[in-house]
Amino acid sequence: MANVYNQEVEHWARQQRDHFHDRVNVNQDPRARMIYQEIERIENMAQSGHTLRSIHDQMQGVQRQLLQAQHSNQPLMPADHSVELYHNFETMRNNLRRNTHF
Repeated sequence: MANVYNQEVEHWARQQRDHFHDRVNVNQDPRARMIYQEIERIENMAQSGHTLRSIHDQMQGVQRQLLQAQHSNQPLMPADHSVELYHNFETMRNNLRRNTHF
């Protein structure tokens, strides 16, 4: 059961990574590159079977970085996109906590 759920998380993380990439120029901004790599790490963690708790913690780190980028003098993306991405991570973290394998 956990493996199936990890596959779902992997697919979700890939979607979030692509969503983020579509909204910022990852190659031009080091903060964007770091967030992109952190989201990619979540995808890889799910693929390699890490615990849901460790994936959850990694997601929390991405959220912190998104908030920092939101409040900087040079935001990475429009605020509505950043807020949407932040909430996507919050929703998935809540889903992970409700999973019996958490």
